[in-house]
Amino acid sequence: MRAQFVRTLAWALSLYALVMLLVALAHDSLLYPAPTPRQAAFADGVTIEGRCGAVPASGQLLVASDGAPTVAHFHGNAEQVADIERLALNLRARGLGVLVAEFPGYGVLADADPSEQALIASARCTLSLAQQRFGLRPANTVLMGRSLGTGVAVALAAQGWGERLVLLAPYTSIRQLAEGVYPWLPTSLLVRDPFDSLQRARDVDVPTLVIHGTRDRVIPPQHSHRMAEALDARLLSVDAGHNDLFALQGHVLVPELTRFAWAF
Repeated sequence: MRAQFVRTLAWALSLYALVMLLVALAHDSLLYPAPTPRQAAFADGVTIEGRCGAVPASGQLLVASDGAPTVAHFHGNAEQVADIERLALNLRARGLGVLVAEFPGYGVLADADPSEQALIASARCTLSLAQQRFGLRPANTVLMGRSLGTGVAVALAAQGWGERLVLLAPYTSIRQLAEGVYPWLPTSLLVRDPFDSLQRARDVDVPTLVIHGTRDRVIPPQHSHRMAEALDARLLSVDAGHNDLFALQGHVLVPELTRFAWAF
């Protein structure tokens, strides 16, 4: 009986270790799933491409009219710049400039390796190139992220790259999000890119709007509640899920984003 128990325990531990190894090996594919790359070319937009040292950058810019704010958008995973054109044009139609930054591992930067450091550095480089070439100013920039991109937006806000912040379906951290999905795994060890937005929120001191779908099954709304509290932000909850915020509530969200962006 004891020998059987030892064999069963050894088998269970081996299986657990194998699962941990598979999750560790699949880290990037789980955190950074990317669609088939598509070239982005917004109507009336200009392409921003370049490097900051070894850091590649790419994005699409709809140039703001004189004095108008620019919304700098950072997309979610399984998205790329080309997927954001409709939202960008809707915001542009309301007088705003829009900059949509590409991430390493996505779209035209598909050959670059994604990581937390790489995404933040590339987004920062895109903003820097937009400042140099088109006069974009942090004092007139609204940083906006969706899902994965909220971690990038919060990091840039903490570094002073914008004057306002919008978070669409944010998480407190990728590690805490993973703990909710895999409570039986040591996610603190397995998640290499924590994107700890809750920690970075301590260094953010700009007006912030947090938006979350009440039926979100990917990132629980509780993450937005905690982020809104940490950022002293307004929390707007809408009847939508994770990937259909604008499909279901665009008629509410686009005017709301416009009002928030213009409130400088």
